[in-house]
Amino acid sequence: MIRSSRRPHEQMRGYLSGPLLVAALAVFTLGILVGKWQERRAVGTPPPPPPSPQHGSVLHLQDLPFQTTSHAGIQKKQFLQPFEIPNLSGFQVATLHQGESVSIHQHKTMHEVFYVLWGKGTFTINGVDHPASEGTMVHLVPGEKHGIQSDEGELILAYFGITVGDEK
Repeated sequence: MIRSSRRPHEQMRGYLSGPLLVAALAVFTLGILVGKWQERRAVGTPPPPPPSPQHGSVLHLQDLPFQTTSHAGIQKKQFLQPFEIPNLSGFQVATLHQGESVSIHQHKTMHEVFYVLWGKGTFTINGVDHPASEGTMVHLVPGEKHGIQSDEGELILAYFGITVGDEK
């Protein structure tokens, strides 16, 4: 594999602006939201309200502050705040330093999608280890027990979650 001499945060810019990643995330998210709307419509409940923001946004990774996550020690940069768009738990980029991990946990009513922007790590899903490196996408369905480990240097992930039930 050819490695770039650019630093991880410079490398991330290229992946995040890649039309393929943006299009794939948009199509996936839109498909889930449309499916939920059709599901509610079919059972007679009104469609969800329009997204709360009245305008879209353009954000740059380098302009966002680091924030802590609910997983000890892990830092993230938040592009979309949780539920700024209905059923979307936000969109963020997280950094796990070498040896850091997200302990095994699960979400009862949330799909999670991860895309590895930089580095190498291991996703443990229902007790099975899956190696992941740049370009790997991981989709977790509600109820899957999962954790993440950074194996070599920094592991940088873009990720979001979509809720499909009443609990968040």
